[in-house]
Amino acid sequence: MKFNPPAAMLLVAGIWIFYGFGYGDLWSRLTLEVDGILVARTPESPSPRINADYIIRGADGRDLRYAAGPTDASLPRDLTVGTRIRKRRWSTAYELNGRDVDDFPTAFYAGMLAVGVSCLWGAFIQWRAAKRRPRANFHLQVPTIAPGASSSHVSSHTSEKTTYVIEPTWAQQARQRDEDRRVPRWPRWGGFAGLVLWLVGIGMALNAGQPRPFREPDIATGHTYEINNHGDVVYVTAGEYWRIYGTMAAGFGLGLSTAVASKLIDRLRR
Repeated sequence: MKFNPPAAMLLVAGIWIFYGFGYGDLWSRLTLEVDGILVARTPESPSPRINADYIIRGADGRDLRYAAGPTDASLPRDLTVGTRIRKRRWSTAYELNGRDVDDFPTAFYAGMLAVGVSCLWGAFIQWRAAKRRPRANFHLQVPTIAPGASSSHVSSHTSEKTTYVIEPTWAQQARQRDEDRRVPRWPRWGGFAGLVLWLVGIGMALNAGQPRPFREPDIATGHTYEINNHGDVVYVTAGEYWRIYGTMAAGFGLGLSTAVASKLIDRLRR
């Protein structure tokens, strides 16, 4: 089966959305379960911008180590020692000192998962269309069978008023191959390359400043450009900043310009 770039792009986008937003954030938040008192934390000074390692002591006296990170799946990173925490499984809300808190953006994640479902459904439609297209049964309405046509090449069904000539499968496939050769491939490959560049830029942003990220701006080293990933703030140099967002912008621009140019050229040809 031939490679189908539109179906592949939609499939990759759908899987990425479900993995990043569905599994990485929503599922992790739903399956989180803690109940106890915060007895220690690292670093000791609470900050909403710095990841924190908590030690939570349960009612049975056991200590649970919990890492509060930058994503929506995590509990707040600025909790103080002595805070009573209770988070039940299969709930996005939690309790702090008996007070209910529900700060999870449910509507946003529902929208993203809807987009993911649309991408996967679109990939399935593209795949089915490409798979079934060579098998299309074209009926050519003609008054009679063409002279010289043998029974091995065509078959006919005669009704009272009209004779139909059914195009054989080998002829359909040959004509489809000719049509595919005439269709330009650059729109598909341009869109695919744009998606790859955009995903590479996102990966660069997620790993910005590693392995020793700057959590505060440092004028001496030039780490003054802020990158905020779900509240996890790191500071990078100007070169790193423009390299990250330049890659993302290049991917988005390439995909958008390819789609627009393809539509304009197709309209002019008509």
